[in-house]
Amino acid sequence: MQDFQYLTVSLYNDPVKMMDGSSWEHLEERAKAAYPNMTETELTAKINGSAKISGIAVRIYAQQIAITTGFSPAEMVLGTVAEIDMMKVDLENNKTYENAEKEVFQPLHQKEVDSGKKLNWGLIRFMNPIGSDTYASHMTASMFKDYNMALNQNITYNEGATTAKTKQMQEGIAAGNLK
Repeated sequence: MQDFQYLTVSLYNDPVKMMDGSSWEHLEERAKAAYPNMTETELTAKINGSAKISGIAVRIYAQQIAITTGFSPAEMVLGTVAEIDMMKVDLENNKTYENAEKEVFQPLHQKEVDSGKKLNWGLIRFMNPIGSDTYASHMTASMFKDYNMALNQNITYNEGATTAKTKQMQEGIAAGNLK
């Protein structure tokens, strides 16, 4: 019901390069490097065939604004499981929501990472598209080494909570709509 089944992620260290389309600039050269024994005709057919079967349903440009420590994307191996939650937050509630994620939830996720129950957690803000008609404005991504780790997560959100942190957590949850 969501019009797509796969997610591809490209990581950039420069938002201008991310948005300027240069990743398509040398597509044929990269295809030749990946398939050195193919003819020009075969390469063109391969590229065109790929485009036909993988129509892009949604393209999101985003910026990671918070992350736990202790894991690098370079460590991601085949079989790594990602849990992605998308939230829609009105622009006037951005600060409340983001502060709750960073100040309340990130330390709880960091504790899970430190104890080996999770590989990573991050908060991501959409750069484009944005606005009232978009599906979401933020996402959190949790990484697990396998399905066993993902299915056995059990974060205690009220552990060590103070009255102020509980209020901040409740305000952050109220500011966003889990999609």
